[in-house]
Formats: sequence, C-alpha cells, structure tokens
Amino acid sequence: MRTCMVLHVLLLGLVNLAKTSATPAVKVSPGLETPKDVVVVGGGLAGMAAARKLSNSPDKFSVKVLEARKERYGGRVYTKREYGVRGVDGDLGSSFLNSGVPNNPLLELTKTLEIAVESTGSLQLHAPGLNKVYTAEETKHIFSELLTVVQMAVEKAKRNGNDRPLPEAIKEELPLFKTDVDKTVLAGLLSSHYVLSDKDSSTYMFNPKKDFGWDKVVVDGFDQIIDGIVSGIDAEFPIVIELQAIVRQITFDKKTNKYKIRTFDRQQHEADIVIVAVPLGILRKGEIVFGEPQKNSSSSVANMPQKWHDTVRNKLGISYSNKVLVEFDEAFWPTDVGVFTRPAESEEEAGLLQTWFNLHQLVNKPILMGSIVGPIAKTFESWSDDEVKVKGRELFYILT
Repeated sequence: MRTCMVLHVLLLGLVNLAKTSATPAVKVSPGLETPKDVVVVGGGLAGMAAARKLSNSPDKFSVKVLEARKERYGGRVYTKREYGVRGVDGDLGSSFLNSGVPNNPLLELTKTLEIAVESTGSLQLHAPGLNKVYTAEETKHIFSELLTVVQMAVEKAKRNGNDRPLPEAIKEELPLFKTDVDKTVLAGLLSSHYVLSDKDSSTYMFNPKKDFGWDKVVVDGFDQIIDGIVSGIDAEFPIVIELQAIVRQITFDKKTNKYKIRTFDRQQHEADIVIVAVPLGILRKGEIVFGEPQKNSSSSVANMPQKWHDTVRNKLGISYSNKVLVEFDEAFWPTDVGVFTRPAESEEEAGLLQTWFNLHQLVNKPILMGSIVGPIAKTFESWSDDEVKVKGRELFYILT
C-alpha cells in the first residue's frame, strides 16, 4: 500500500552515500570548530524551512540553497503579482492553511510575521440531484457524519490488522453506517475528496487532522510566508540562495570527507551535509544521480540506494490538484457564503470544480476560485482556455 502524499510531496533527508556516521567538523584548535557547510537542494517550502533552522546557528552551520528555477524560489508556493492582485487572487500554488493541525508551525509563523489570515467562511452544500441546498449548520452536520463513517472504516481496518485502500474500506462501511444523512450525498462527497477517493491512499496512514480543516487563507498571498522564512525575523540572517542551479549529481569524496554537488552548468559545490528537498517526480525521473553511475546496473533509479529506490517507486504516491480563478463583472452569488460545494453525481466528474471559494469577501473583487483534484486535475492541464471557461460556467451555475 502506497501512502498518498498530496500537492506538496517532498523528500527531506540527509544524504549519506558513504553510509558513515555524521561527518565531524574540521577542528581548528581545541574547543573551536569551523561551521559545517550545508547545501540544501530545492528552494521550496521544505528546503527553505530546513535552511532557516540551520542558518539560525551560524556558529555551527554555513548554509546555501540551490534552486533550479531561474526566476524565483518557493516551489509550489507561487503568488503571481500582476494585474493589481492583492495576494490570494494571484496564488497559483498554495492558498490554504490547516487550523486542525495542533500548533501548525505555518499558522504560528503568520502571527510572528503579522501576516493577515482569514477564515474561508461558511460552507454551503448543494445537492442538485435532490434539488436541495443545505444550510451552513446542516452542511456541518453532514461533514461530521462523513468523518464519522471514515473513522469507523479506518478503525475496523486497524483492528483487523489489514492495511487496505482507504476508499475500499469506506465503501464497505457506508452501507452499515446508521445516519440521518442521505447516503447518496455522503457517497458523492466521498468519491470526490482528494484523499478519500484515491485508491492508493493507505487506511493506516490516514490522518483526519491533516486531510480535513484547510479553512484559513493567507489573504495577501502565500509568498509572504516563504519570503518571511528567507529574509528572516528580527536578527536572523537572510538565507543564501543560488537560482538556476540545476543539480544533476551528488557524490561523496572519501579523500576529503566532503560531498560534491554538481550542477548542469558544470559548477561544483562542496558540503559536509546535503539536504535534498525536491519533488518526488524529480527523484522518480532520476534527474539527480546519487553517487557515481554504475555500469550495467538497472536496480536503482539514478544510482539511488536500493532502500530509497523502493520507497520512491513503491511506497510514496502523488495525487494531483489544480485551481482556476474566474473574475466576473459583478458578484451574482451570495457573497456572505465562503465556500460552495456539491457531491459528485458521476465518477467521471469526481473532483472537477465541485468546490468554489468566494474570494469576494476576502479581496472585495467578484472572483471565484474553483478546485480540481484527483485524476481529472491531470486531464485539466491539457484543456484550452475556452474549454475551461465553458466547463467552469456550466459547473458553477449548478450551485447558484
């Protein structure tokens, strides 16, 4: 069973190709040590968080981040600040924070950086098949029942000592579940949730605190968070970043006891420690070679250690998500409602623009943000602008 890690799948770990213990710092004189050189590969949120943690101990670590993009850092955090956007209306990547996670470090950071965070607002559920619109309180009850049946399925699987696909376990439990909610509504919501519907989602690994509760929006743009991490707070030093540094190989030199990080422009960096924080797809494609290439060897992607290879290929999974922002001449929807959603009525439409976020109440512009999740999000990438407009209008007007 693979663990489905959605949206921002990153591998973060110390590269230790020689399988040695932690590399000792070079001693200058008794009681004094030179800082260890650290190279972080990948300038996304995970990489920058690691770089910030180590950079805050300049007496112990000298840190540099290598980012492949030439125009920006941030990875999947991308706020495109054009056309007078305030922030969230220009977020092409992450937008939301999960208040359900205890002591969420990103939420804590927004407080420290004094970044405006607002609630997504009330949720309105539409069931076109039943010709019914549920109130906020009714919707809250429906989602509470949804979570209950999911937890029952998970607990049963764990009691039986049997990890299995999460949607399979839920589908088996739903007919037995006693509830006052129409089960066609529950089934439709279950079939369109990005984790609950993914056949590669592990029952054992499911965590409701992580997969539910994305109810906070960084109003002025998610890039404020990563910019705050990079620039530092109060007396913190800014993180050193090198853009357009596409890493192609990481090796360990036993003579110097150093790692060598080579980039495609033939530059070479040396480090005592390397932290790899890149998307899973980069590792799967073998775009970074670990160690010296082995002749006549096909047992490992890009010469990756076998254990890593097995994890990357067989134990970690990726789901897909996308979004579309539509600005209208004027708001024709209830502007006091934060989120409009509906259950999927067919397997083909599951995940396709079933949920729309009302940005009007956040940025005072008639803008709706539609969410696309699951396999349909990959197909969505190939659609033309006209196709997106037609489908977007069709699906949103169902909710009005």
